[in-house]
Amino acid sequence: MKKNKNTLKRILSLVGKYPLSVIAVILFAAAEVAATLYVPILVGDGVDLIAGKGAVDFDGLSAVFLKIGIAIAVGFVAKWLVGIFNNRLAFHVVQNIRDEAFDKITSLPLKYLDSHPHGDTLSRIVADADEVSDGLVMGFTQLFTGVLTIGGTIALMLLTNWKIALVVIFVTPLSIFTSRFIAKRTYSFFRKQTLARAGQVSFTEEAVGNLKTAQAFAHEKKNEEDFAKYNGNYKEAAMNATFYSSLTNPLTRFLNNAVYALVVLFGALQIASGTGGLTVGGLTKFLSYANQ
Repeated sequence: MKKNKNTLKRILSLVGKYPLSVIAVILFAAAEVAATLYVPILVGDGVDLIAGKGAVDFDGLSAVFLKIGIAIAVGFVAKWLVGIFNNRLAFHVVQNIRDEAFDKITSLPLKYLDSHPHGDTLSRIVADADEVSDGLVMGFTQLFTGVLTIGGTIALMLLTNWKIALVVIFVTPLSIFTSRFIAKRTYSFFRKQTLARAGQVSFTEEAVGNLKTAQAFAHEKKNEEDFAKYNGNYKEAAMNATFYSSLTNPLTRFLNNAVYALVVLFGALQIASGTGGLTVGGLTKFLSYANQ
């Protein structure tokens, strides 16, 4: 755990070298979330303007449609800009990591290079750095937009109808606990996958680089057997990591659908009884927010 915290601090220190990109990602992520959360409000207002057959406020609907179009356009542009600045940030951070890694390698004694497989060093600079890049691209975007979306959604639900909002707030954490439970179990599998890939890359690099030596000593058969072993270990670790991590999506979707059903039930009962001041449009907003 302490190693993970130290690694995170080192990555954040590298990210902190580009404050303008970080600020831009946060601001445009906020704009994207605001536009995304504003659309359900407009949709709910539009539903309330349709009172029944022959009682439709077309002028009001036209204004609502125009606002929805503007909100969608703002959200699209903001999301595009988030991707640009986030990718730029990830590129510079990984470039710094690789530059520092190369500088470190050039200063290492020959004893270290001779005692460590070349493929393992190559895997750290290429594959592991790519993992950091992918994590920054996906993690930063999901972190900022996720936190802002959750906070904004809860606030808007409480303002619309606090009773139904409490139902959503108390039931939704079940999906978070489920995801966390699976994440803890899959961490070990992803760690094994990384180690197995490093071993596979290291063996492959050395086997190909020393191919003539292996042929001279008739070592091809042994190399094939060793490669099959490394490949089998990587296959098993990758299969386990992929399978168990893929359980997150269906389980969280099941819980989210349960929340959706509860919102429909409580909302329909309030509308039918005329209590709480909830309208059909308001229920529409809630259903959209319950899916966030």
